[in-house]
This record gives sequence, C-alpha cells and structure tokens, in this order.
Amino acid sequence: MNIVITVGSIALFTLFDEKFSDYSGITSVIIGILIYIYFPNTLDFSIVVLGTICINTLYTKKSFIFIILLVIISVVDGLANFTISSLLNETLAIGAGISISLLLSNEVRIMNMNNENQRGKTKKTEVERDLVQILCGILILLAIILTPKILLEGGLLLSVLLGIILIKITAVYGNSVISKTILHFERNDVQPGIGTLWFIAGLMILIALSLRWRVVEIGVFAMAIGDSLATIGGVNLKTRKLFFNPKKSLGGFISMLIPTAIFAFFVLGPIYIIIAIVATVIESLSMYPIDDNITIPVGVIVTNFLISLL
Repeated sequence: MNIVITVGSIALFTLFDEKFSDYSGITSVIIGILIYIYFPNTLDFSIVVLGTICINTLYTKKSFIFIILLVIISVVDGLANFTISSLLNETLAIGAGISISLLLSNEVRIMNMNNENQRGKTKKTEVERDLVQILCGILILLAIILTPKILLEGGLLLSVLLGIILIKITAVYGNSVISKTILHFERNDVQPGIGTLWFIAGLMILIALSLRWRVVEIGVFAMAIGDSLATIGGVNLKTRKLFFNPKKSLGGFISMLIPTAIFAFFVLGPIYIIIAIVATVIESLSMYPIDDNITIPVGVIVTNFLISLL
C-alpha cells in the first residue's frame, strides 16, 4: 500500500509538471524508509513523501489534492494503528516530511530566505507576531496539561493538518477573511505561513521523540513563549550585542533564559534548568537556513536524553 500511494503521488506530482529539482524527493524516500522500519505495518513511508510534496507545492493550487490525500491517509493510518503505536509515528512522519521540504526544497528555501531578510524590519509586526505566538504557546500548554493523553495526540495532529490547510487557503485565496486576518501578522513581501510551518515541524518532532509530556511542555514553552520573549526583549531593551552573534542581544538572551529556566524548574526540577540554558543558547545561535523552531526541539530532546543518563 505504501508503494502504491507513494508511486501514485509522485506520478501525479510529475503530471502537474512539477519536478524534484533538489534533494527533497530522494531524502523523503530515505527518511520514509527509516521511519517505516521502526513502525512497520503503517503508512508512514507515504506520509513522509506526501508531507514533503504538500509543502513543495503549497503555494500552488495543485497541492489541494496532496493535502487531502495527506489528511485522509494520516487519519486512516492513525485509526488503524492507534492501539499499537498511538499517533507518535504519524506525528514524526508529518514533521519529517515538512522539515525535508523546508530544508531542501529550492523554492521553499528562497521563501525562507525572504522571510529571514524581512525579520525585524517592522517593529510593530514583530511584536504582534510574537504576542500571537505566545498566545498559541499558552493554548498548547493548557491543552497538554488539561487534555487526556488519548485525546491530546489526535487533537494536536488534526490541528496541525488544519493549520496546513489554513496556510494553503491564505496562500492561494488572499482576499478571503481568513487570509486577510493571517496576512495581517505576516512580514512584508513574505509568503504566508513559512514561520508557522517551521513551528509545526518542530512541534511534531518534539512530541514524537521526547517520550515525556513534561519535557514537551518545556520545549513548547521555549519555542513559543521563550523565543518570542527573546525577540520582544531584544527589540525593546537597549543592551549590547552577544559576542558570538552580533544579530542577537544580551537583553533578548536574558528575556528568554529566565522565564524558561523558571518554568523548567517548576515542571521537572532544578537539573532541567539545563534544558532552558541549552534552548536559549541555541536560539541565540540560530540563523538561516535552519530555523530555531527546529534546532530548539532537537536541543531539548538531546539534552533530556543526556540528563536521563545521569
């Protein structure tokens, strides 16, 4: 079934005069195989490839069919294998597919570069974006804390798929009410949703690989709230630049470190302040072409693993 879906999707992709003129296609196949090895009897292989194709074609009308296929296959696979592996395999597969496109698709990388070049140019827009991101982070944290795990994983997965659909609508139908609302918070001359896609990819990887929901809570706080506080602090506090990254300031560094460290302390204890420190350092080092919404979750996962060995 994986082979049929994947070959059919790639054939349809080619029929639409699209080409994998970069390494995203072959990489999605390789990563799909690796995930399938760990989660056999699932459709994860095709989910990875479809996820990559969806983002590669996200800003064209053609990708609606790929998004519909991704939603259907993810839901069917999740329902069929929920008692075996919960939804962690689908979560990882979608996160991997999106990440591959963001990192390796030539067209998407150009969009990401445009987003990076526009970062910080309009103070009002940056503050509004960060306030929305903080609100989203709070809502995700409340969902993690208050929602039963059996409903939480499915809810987050469906929310991610809905998010991709909303980005698609915004990109193609810019005059709709939904589009105008979302575009209000986007930077000038930037394709809508690039930053959101990075966040979605990082969140999926964090959920799939952390294995502890309390660690996920710290990761979400660092990604959504700590990162936003770093931007707000960096923009508004008159402090010197960091010696290891002149694009970042000491004010932004402290604005992220202190709240994230306090949160980690109360969630899991003193030793987990290390995660906050690592996440803050990673945020201060991040630069194009790799977004901190990917590097922070990876740093949180690795640091948690190392702490578990102590």
